[in-house]
Amino acid sequence: MTSGLDPDLVLLRALLPVSAGLGVLYAVLVPVHWQTLPRAAAVVMSPVAASTALLLAGVALMLRRGSIPARWAHAVGVGIAGLILINSLLHLTLTDALAQTAFLFVMIGGAGFLFQSTAWLAVLVGLTLASWGAVVLANPSIFAGDPNGAIRLAVSLPIASSLASLVHAARVRLLQLRGHAAELEARNEELDAFAHTVAHALKNPLQNLIGYAELLGREPGGLPEGIRREALTNIFSITGSMDHIIEELLLLSEVRLTEAASEALDMGAIVTAVQRRLDRLIQENDVEIVVPDSWPVALGHAAWIEEVWFSYLSNAVKYGGRPARVELGATPQADNAVRFWVRDNGQGLTPEEQACLFIPFKRLRHNGEEGHGLGLSIVQRITERLGGEVGVESAVGEGSTFYFTLPRA
Repeated sequence: MTSGLDPDLVLLRALLPVSAGLGVLYAVLVPVHWQTLPRAAAVVMSPVAASTALLLAGVALMLRRGSIPARWAHAVGVGIAGLILINSLLHLTLTDALAQTAFLFVMIGGAGFLFQSTAWLAVLVGLTLASWGAVVLANPSIFAGDPNGAIRLAVSLPIASSLASLVHAARVRLLQLRGHAAELEARNEELDAFAHTVAHALKNPLQNLIGYAELLGREPGGLPEGIRREALTNIFSITGSMDHIIEELLLLSEVRLTEAASEALDMGAIVTAVQRRLDRLIQENDVEIVVPDSWPVALGHAAWIEEVWFSYLSNAVKYGGRPARVELGATPQADNAVRFWVRDNGQGLTPEEQACLFIPFKRLRHNGEEGHGLGLSIVQRITERLGGEVGVESAVGEGSTFYFTLPRA
């Protein structure tokens, strides 16, 4: 199971108040610079602060509208830190070093939240040192009015860097704890649904089994041969159904706990094996199965993919039209994946039913029959573990197409 939170998404959301707050701050600094700085410095710093405020406001607006993908979160963070660095260096060049000590703590210390990797922090500190060195070389008299400024800056750099590392470590740990909490909550909900579903899935056949056993026990040798054979046939059918449910539970556990190596699949052989397993059901329902002559090669775990086809094909046979026609196929996709699909001629599914299909342990009544909520959940788990996805395309009265994707070999 994946972690509950995406760090990139968390960072992107955190950057909205950061960019908005800094934008307001720099907007306020425009008149402040103009009124408090010497004229030569104000002529430079006020336009720079105004430009920075506009850029940050634009970033905040884009973040609010969701125009920036999560994968760009750290690039945006680097850009914000760069804007602050530019303002800080200009301020250092044009004013005194005392104010820059505070700027340094805010800039590098706050950067610990912006960067997921400590390597980015090292790059930022290195650029800061190089930039300050260049400024001092270009303007040796910068500390003339503040003889302790150079010492203060030299001491504050490692302190600010340590602060950044601590902030970074705290942020990473917080994300980990939140992810673990979300994962535990999801697992607890899943276990509750699991217990409820398994209890119902096994209770009904077990009650029927007990009923037949009591019937045979009350009248030993006294039942007509036809009734006795029917009772035994039903007992075998019920125990087979219970065995199937238990096998699905074991498979579900295996998929959750086992790391299976992917290999090139002989999909034709896998589909043939599934058809043999379902031969009796196919014959009883007089189902026409259409299979392509050849299959594209994909990567996966053969034993698991056989269960995916078994679930899809058995559902198509059970819930397809009468007479049922089931078509199997595969479609290569542009993203270096292959979509495998099963199309039936059943009554189709409503959008509400489609939304519930792959929810773990969701029990869906269809055509008067109610499943035990394990099959499609297992299909989804298997496919996602192998790097693919599942889905359904359906409309009422037009049948359904269930599909899963796998990486192309």
